[in-house]
Amino acid sequence: MKILKGFSAAPGIARGIVCVYSHKLHEAVPHYNIPKKQTENELKRLDNAFREARKKINVMLNISEEIFGAEGKKIISAHIAVLNDAGLRKKIEDFIVNNGINAEHAVQDVFDDYIGKLTGHGMHFEEISHDIKDVKDRLLESFGLESGAFICPAGEREAVVVASDRLTPSMILGMPRENILAIVTRQGGYTSHATILARSLDVPVIFGIDVEKELACQCSVIVDGMIGKVYVAPDEKTVKLYDKKEKLRDERKYLCRVKSRHPAQTGEGERIRLKVNISTLGELQLLKEYVINDLEENISYDGIGLLRTEFLFMKGSRAPTEDEQVSVYKSVVDSARGKHVVIRLLDLSPEKTPAYIAENPEAYSALGVRGAAAAEMHRELYVEQVRALLRTAEYGDIKILLPMVADENDIDTYTGLIDEASASLSGSGKKFRKPDIGIMFETPSSIILADSLYRKIDFANIGTNDLLQYTTASSRDSMISQQRYHILHPSVVIMIKMLTDAGKKHGKETCLCGEVGTFENYYPVLLDAGVRSFSVPVTKYDDIKCELLHISSADYAGEAERYLENRTREAQDRFFESL
Repeated sequence: MKILKGFSAAPGIARGIVCVYSHKLHEAVPHYNIPKKQTENELKRLDNAFREARKKINVMLNISEEIFGAEGKKIISAHIAVLNDAGLRKKIEDFIVNNGINAEHAVQDVFDDYIGKLTGHGMHFEEISHDIKDVKDRLLESFGLESGAFICPAGEREAVVVASDRLTPSMILGMPRENILAIVTRQGGYTSHATILARSLDVPVIFGIDVEKELACQCSVIVDGMIGKVYVAPDEKTVKLYDKKEKLRDERKYLCRVKSRHPAQTGEGERIRLKVNISTLGELQLLKEYVINDLEENISYDGIGLLRTEFLFMKGSRAPTEDEQVSVYKSVVDSARGKHVVIRLLDLSPEKTPAYIAENPEAYSALGVRGAAAAEMHRELYVEQVRALLRTAEYGDIKILLPMVADENDIDTYTGLIDEASASLSGSGKKFRKPDIGIMFETPSSIILADSLYRKIDFANIGTNDLLQYTTASSRDSMISQQRYHILHPSVVIMIKMLTDAGKKHGKETCLCGEVGTFENYYPVLLDAGVRSFSVPVTKYDDIKCELLHISSADYAGEAERYLENRTREAQDRFFESL
């Protein structure tokens, strides 16, 4: 048996045979010179390839939007934007004409040069380069070449563990969902476009494994996304261990099904608030399927703990109007079936800035202009969003969440926007209501000032994703950072404890909505740190609810303190392996 250690991008356990997906088939791109009189013919071949690639990507766009909603559409729209880049197209044409070479050769060289310039400039640009590689592959396919495929036929006809050097959105969209047991890659990151799509498949995803060196087609593996390990040719002892784990999981699920209509609680009956995160309208259908699975009025879940509104602003060539926003927010409220909905104001950042917004050059710095500073820079945009939210409050129990707060000045800036929106609505005669206001604790300064901030708000959410990057001075998108820092960094645990203590002191709910909440084995530490309210992805709701039902106070008492004794990333990983 061989044990491979990587980094988990999505939890879960799977076992099966490996099928390797190769991206090397396009390395056989033909390179040859052409007579000058055939240049026009090569340009026509290039034009045909672009046309065919555009058709393929448009098909991917429709599939992606249907399966993954606005988030999927946004990802594939980026591919269309690359294909429609007139400057890139002109470089390829000039390369053919000036160098007298075939069109496939020109496509490969120009794209590779473009990708090379993005390499080494941070994880955000690395992710862009992966999208550009995917577009290059679609173009090469349009010349009749294969850009990538399963090495063994099993991947086309049965459920397998997909192993690949890298993961692309087109791979995810091109494979039958029922044929993917797990995904293992060398390249990757927690927030890459392909990983975002893969995570919605609800299968374990591990990156950081040298697939070409360590895995081969038809080898038997167990993939444990909880601890980021792949067991190759597992021995009898390991097989029996996972047999026991699966049996225990099945027994747990039986008990959880029996109590499916009960609210979330621990094994001792301690009530835990369990909500769901929504990032796209497509996830509302998942909410209906995964969580609201009966027609009774007493639905057991505790509401939508975080509605990210960026999808509304990223999908078009203009900002949504006030009325368009009210329509969308109202549809979310209706889908929540009487439960409250926490709606976060637009959270602008360098990677989440619509093209139609004219930006200050500072917005393109490493951190960008975020939070209240972004709201001041685009005041009219935010006032219109707040107006829409105040009007929506007439239709149900919504709460407004303020992003990236650093201090009381930021809260005052946001409340000024809310007052301005209220005054303008009062003058218009439109019905509205002022809902509860909360903040995202995701900056170290806000945690230090938590006692005073809690006095000015009605509730709070903890955003561990940004909190980790600002605390450790490392990009949340960086693969190097993900290798170095545990997603549940000890400093984050300490800050969570500080916030839950302050929340209790002021009688305010503090809900954890970061990615750490997707890992069941972190819950003993989180519960011991005082968290009693969680908001998780819809697809993880049942798993987390079931996990809570099997945790007692004896399981989590002192776990946070014991975890904090682990000083290294390796020791922190081992701590959760032993749970």
